[in-house]
Amino acid sequence: MTKLFEPTKLGDISIANRIVMAPLTRNRSPNAVPNDLNVKYYAQRATAGLIITEATAITHQGQGYANVPGLYSKEALDGWKRVTDAVHANGGKIVVQMWHVGRISHTTLQPNGGKPVSSTSKRAETAKTYLVNSDGSGGFADVSEPRALEASEIPGIIEDYRKAARAAIDAGFDGVEVHAANGYLIDQFLRSDINDRTDQYGGSIENRSRFLFEVLDAVTKEIGVGRTAIRISPVTPSNDASDPAPQPLFTKVVEGLAKYGLAYIHVVEGQTGGKRDFLPFDYEALHAAYKAAGGKAGWMVNNAYTREMAIDAVESGKADVVAFGKPFISNPDLVRRLKENAPLAQWDQTTLYGGGAQGYADYPLLDEAAWFKLFSQFSFQRRALATILRGLSLSYQTGRAERACAYRRPAGGRLMLPAGNRSTPDCSAQPRRSAYEALRRARPPACRFSSPAAPSRDSSFHAAPA
Repeated sequence: MTKLFEPTKLGDISIANRIVMAPLTRNRSPNAVPNDLNVKYYAQRATAGLIITEATAITHQGQGYANVPGLYSKEALDGWKRVTDAVHANGGKIVVQMWHVGRISHTTLQPNGGKPVSSTSKRAETAKTYLVNSDGSGGFADVSEPRALEASEIPGIIEDYRKAARAAIDAGFDGVEVHAANGYLIDQFLRSDINDRTDQYGGSIENRSRFLFEVLDAVTKEIGVGRTAIRISPVTPSNDASDPAPQPLFTKVVEGLAKYGLAYIHVVEGQTGGKRDFLPFDYEALHAAYKAAGGKAGWMVNNAYTREMAIDAVESGKADVVAFGKPFISNPDLVRRLKENAPLAQWDQTTLYGGGAQGYADYPLLDEAAWFKLFSQFSFQRRALATILRGLSLSYQTGRAERACAYRRPAGGRLMLPAGNRSTPDCSAQPRRSAYEALRRARPPACRFSSPAAPSRDSSFHAAPA
């Protein structure tokens, strides 16, 4: 058996296999509170070696998208406790991705309608956020203009990270992943094309990475290094993130991370959710620099990995674990499917963001999908057989009706039905099917024949039920 399906340990977290469910924003937690649907969704995917939750706001200020969960209210934490309990009951492990979006937000999502905060006052020109309209429908909109954080405000946000980490562990999570990728707040400090500060948090790589390490200091002191992880994305352009020299920047970052005994480092290779070769970058050199600096954390790779690529990455030592994103949406039992090399179901693009169970918690397991296919085939055959039988019955009934008309009708007679059905045509003038349909529609208690030659003679019979 390949190492991909063998157990391992990430810091203090023991996992059953090396397949990780990547964080996936799905916008199905109104009022930032995890609900029954979220419980079902995560429990279905508990066979992953590790589940990383969707990005979860550490505070109301940290929220950037409608209907994403939070870590800052009792109701949200109670909801998350139900999720973690369900995952653990199904044998899984789960960490929460702690999120502050920074400037990737909208005033309608911020406390008191205020501006989002960032390392800068520059708006992310091409970035979008997800909003819910007054009619309940959702859609994407431009982000709002941010304001640059005062240096005096930054310790307060670091404290928010610490509190969120403690709350997460108290809610039953096995650990936390600090979101420092994809152009969100920490990444906004790291990237020189965004960070235009002139204080101790801007300018040099050391200064731009200061906020990241201060957050890690606070979180690791609170919950321990073995339950703390981080996500980075060296070259992704998500949310207008860019830097003219990503290789030296992130080499310096991982060398700093090596000083912590983190659970894992989660690296997005290339464009998040897009091209792996978006920009030239040496990920093997990045990994080597981390190890050379004494780093011992698990190395997690991500972005469009296939089964074969994942197996090779783990076997070769390129990675310790591999994260899969969208395949986990439509394949709750992805681990089994990868192990058996079974076909993967395709996700429904139209149901990725917002909505209910459809396209979220209703994707079948492999056995269920096989049974559904078999049942569908059986149902088709059954419907075809029923159609044939109905045709045979129709032929018999129309023949019976016609024979009755021919047998009971005097020469030149006319089929007569009760009042209200005078439009029924002559048996002799209609095709057999039409004669039967006339009888079926009318549903008369009896038919009556009359002869022009003998109008006083009445004969009747009871028609068969239609």
